[in-house]
Parts: sequence; structure tokens; C-alpha cells
Amino acid sequence: MFAVDVGGLHIVKQNQFKQRVWIQGNRPEEEEIFQFTMVQRIGGSWDGYWLTESLLHDGDTFSGGLAY
Repeated sequence: MFAVDVGGLHIVKQNQFKQRVWIQGNRPEEEEIFQFTMVQRIGGSWDGYWLTESLLHDGDTFSGGLAY
């Protein structure tokens, strides 16, 4: 079993937003925080395609292990 918590949405521009996601695995050390930056390249605000522009990881993967 694992848990996922989606943080607040931060709108950068009309067609770009950032969002932080916390993921916890089965063991206490399997806990990571990621920040996604999504950008809309094609279409309108309701029917467009959103692409991942960047994905950042908080923390050191080697010390705590990576959640899977």
C-alpha cells in the first residue's frame, strides 16, 4: 500500500502550472516529494494537451531510497 498527496496548484502562466506531489511507499523510508511543471502546447484550455516540462525531486535518493 502506498499514499499519494497532491499539494497546491501554482499557476505560473495562462498555459503553465506547477504542482508538488508527496508519495509514501510501504516502508517509512519510502517517502519522496516531486514537483511537476506542466505546460500546454496544443489546443484550448479545456481540450488541449498538457506536457511535462520539468520534474524535480526533493531530497537525496541515495540516503533515503526511492519510493516505488
